[in-house]
Amino acid sequence: METMQITVPEALKGFLEVQATKRGFTSPSDYVQSLLADLQQRAAEKKELEALLLEGVRSPTVVADAAFWEERRRKVLERDPELKS
Repeated sequence: METMQITVPEALKGFLEVQATKRGFTSPSDYVQSLLADLQQRAAEKKELEALLLEGVRSPTVVADAAFWEERRRKVLERDPELKS
C-alpha cells in the first residue's frame, strides 16, 4: 500500500480523530481510507447509472398505456414476490 501525507488544519485533525473513534476505526487514517473508498464506489455507481440512463434514452420508444404498466408490474412481482402487499 502506498503512503500519502496530507496537511490539515488542527480543527479538522481533531474532527477526524473524533469521527474515527465514534465510528470504530483504529485511526483517522483508516477512517479517511474508508471515506475515500466510499467516494470511489459512489463514483463508479454514478458512472454505471449514467450509462444505463443513456441506454434508456437511446432505446426505442414504447406506448406506456395501462397494459404496458400491468405487464411491468407482473414482471417485477414475478422477479421479487416479496413486494406483493
